Amino acid sequence: MQDILVHVTSYSPWSHATVFAARLAAQLRANLTGLWCEEPLPAVFIGETPPMVRLEEDVQRNLQHARALSTPFRNWTSSHGVADSDWLACESMPARALRHVGSWHDLLVLGSGPDVPWGGETQLADAIVGAQRPVMVVPESRLQDPRMERIAVAWDGSASAMRALHAALPVLTRSTRVIFLHDDAPPVAPAGLPPFDLDRFASRHRLPIERAMFTTQSSTTGGALLSGAMAANADLLVMGAFGHSRTREWVLGGVSRHMLAHSPIPLLMQH
Repeated sequence: MQDILVHVTSYSPWSHATVFAARLAAQLRANLTGLWCEEPLPAVFIGETPPMVRLEEDVQRNLQHARALSTPFRNWTSSHGVADSDWLACESMPARALRHVGSWHDLLVLGSGPDVPWGGETQLADAIVGAQRPVMVVPESRLQDPRMERIAVAWDGSASAMRALHAALPVLTRSTRVIFLHDDAPPVAPAGLPPFDLDRFASRHRLPIERAMFTTQSSTTGGALLSGAMAANADLLVMGAFGHSRTREWVLGGVSRHMLAHSPIPLLMQH
């Protein structure tokens, strides 16, 4: 993970996800890009009436101010030990800008919580699905330094879980404990295909893995998975995102949505 992108939602002070991303970039000796998105006025509001003109002037004034933050951002990230940084400001809806800029980077960091302007589950889902990159979702309450000593991995053997596992390798190899969380039904390879050997994979990548089982008898899968991660005292939970079609999972209130809404620990998700 040499290039990390963080969606910045405030700069006086810097948003919690931005602080987390800077500290993470310093730990990983990675470069950091801050992205500010000034949302344009909806087309229905654009017009020549004085109120509309003033609103458009406000958008352009805010964008100009944001673009002037390149040097302050570089100085601030440097003070946190970040090797190199860039600052980008654009007039766009965040999900659209993150899809575009995210494709240049190895990891995207997003904040979540009630005070994040666009941090609801639906908008986060759009970013995670659209970015097609690993996304680290940082809860608003997570203001301390990133810790990657104990990492839990939600494991069901699916292609989504496998992509998340590979995406997380740069942080997994730095940890002291990797706990694979699974339910009471062990992963089964598709008919006719060879099974995945988790122990061999862990040995080749020098991962100190453990296994822990969670049960869904008294709670939803999302609730049981989160309880398992909390019981392991995990600093991070790695998981595949949206294993079913996104529409179906939204209707059913699936695991990914539950974790985005309720997890108090950072999530590393890969669609």
